[in-house]
Amino acid sequence: MKTFNKILTIAALIFTAACADDDPAYMQNQTQEPVTPGETRGFLSASTMNMRVIFDGATETQPDDTGDETTRPSGRSTRTEPDTDAFIVEILGAGNTPVLTTTYGELKTQLEEPMPLEVGNYTLAIRSEENTPAAEWEHPVYGGTKSFSILKGQTTQIGEVVCTLQNIKVTLEISVDLADKLTADTEAVVSLGENSLVFPKGEKSAGYFMPLAETNTLKFALSGKFEDTQSPVQLNKTISNVKAGQWRKITLVITYADKGDIKFDIRVDSFIQDQTVVINGTEGQWEQIYEEEPLVAAPELVWTDHDLALPFQLKASMFDENNKCTEPFELKLSAPGRVASFGVNISSTNSDFIEALSLADVPESFDLCAITPTHPAYALLSAFGFPLGDTLLGATEKTFTLGGAMPQLYLAPGFDGTHTFAFSIDDQEGQNTEASLVIVVDRNNEGGAPTIVWKGYDIDRQYDLTADMQIDIDFTAPAGIRSLVVTIISETLDVTDVGLPGTFDLADITDPDLAKTLGDPDPDGFGFPINDKVKNQTSVPFCITPFVKLLIEFEGLHKFQLDVTDNNGEQITKTVQLNVTK
Repeated sequence: MKTFNKILTIAALIFTAACADDDPAYMQNQTQEPVTPGETRGFLSASTMNMRVIFDGATETQPDDTGDETTRPSGRSTRTEPDTDAFIVEILGAGNTPVLTTTYGELKTQLEEPMPLEVGNYTLAIRSEENTPAAEWEHPVYGGTKSFSILKGQTTQIGEVVCTLQNIKVTLEISVDLADKLTADTEAVVSLGENSLVFPKGEKSAGYFMPLAETNTLKFALSGKFEDTQSPVQLNKTISNVKAGQWRKITLVITYADKGDIKFDIRVDSFIQDQTVVINGTEGQWEQIYEEEPLVAAPELVWTDHDLALPFQLKASMFDENNKCTEPFELKLSAPGRVASFGVNISSTNSDFIEALSLADVPESFDLCAITPTHPAYALLSAFGFPLGDTLLGATEKTFTLGGAMPQLYLAPGFDGTHTFAFSIDDQEGQNTEASLVIVVDRNNEGGAPTIVWKGYDIDRQYDLTADMQIDIDFTAPAGIRSLVVTIISETLDVTDVGLPGTFDLADITDPDLAKTLGDPDPDGFGFPINDKVKNQTSVPFCITPFVKLLIEFEGLHKFQLDVTDNNGEQITKTVQLNVTK
């Protein structure tokens, strides 16, 4: 009983401690910068930036038993290490919208002083050249990405960016005992899709293919003759499950010879550039790929309707009148090999949050499978939504929600900063999966005014309607949409004839018949987003194009007045004006 009372008392301290006005604590890769009140910017710095290219060095294709094989045919280019300062760099914002395009050398100069950026999540994308050739000799292409977040008034350091091979490398060898038996005009064609390279006998150069998908299939076709008999030689093979950044080292070998008959096949050694072993920074490093499939799949953790790889910002719009979090924080765990351990490591830029956990006897690192009802942190972690002890140990599937922790992070008492829950999951087959849930709380920076944009058009102008006109409207409201009211004003069309009221709120459609008319896809309905697809959303695409085939028959001016109000009470009104002439 004393232990239980202690848990309740300490939990109460966490939920009632006041720290709403505290600034986020110092982060390892972020520092404070002065910001004018009302600004929504942070800063990006490259003072610690370093690009490491795992360079594909000299191609080693000589097998142990080939001795002095034929030298490579002339005409192939000799590769050198790439000029990294000339690499193309893009900083991409929301929706992969380019914010800056430059070179790596120019970026280092530009970021000698911190560059202001709007608060949000960004990706730094680097590539050695604009386009990857479909199939080319001695033409490796390098690239890499680095995600980062800009927080209000803080300077983010880019740090190290690793660039690796982006195309597929292929080489061909012929074992010396077989090479002597084949005519000089023997050759192999390696293809990926519609693109191919011809490897003559004795070719030492590497071919590079642009991947067509995440996993690819190479086709190998050998043709030629035996030197002594002039009888034809043919062999066709497929090489599957090939990915970008991998090297397929193909060796043509004798597999059987008896009574003058020769049988042969290909051996394919698979390598991938090693990102973990550093030898002088940019040396060519390849490690063997062991492609034997495990008996069962590794553990997988998925956040329903979200991406665990991206930071997520909590906002006021995500809590109802009872302070319950309405944003789904449902996590689905799949572990066919059965859960052996589920490690959690909690870190935060706000030291008060870590201190509050300590007061509640919640360690910064723990194994959920080892938290039993007698553990002092059991009650609080259970309230947060974590599965614990025997309910998790040995499980093959588990669905749980962490929504219970969000009111404490945001409301009572609330902790501004970036809070990271790093997960490391092991199964009983010895396989491991890692993932992180990153929650950002910044209650003084949640928004910006709502916007309404007609893609490809000026929404403030009137246009003559044509049968092929595309009417795609994008609504944004960083604070979340409270209402999206559509008012249809037409000189010649009575919208009640098609089952629509003159005015309706897409965020609050309660009539089931109207919901079908508005929400069902064409041809039964108009396919508009309604209710949960609008309410509290920060971005909503709205296509009015299904109306075109209806309006085109009614001469006159038709207006769609669009009124958006966000959860902070800010409002914007725009009107799409379409004129039909005969």
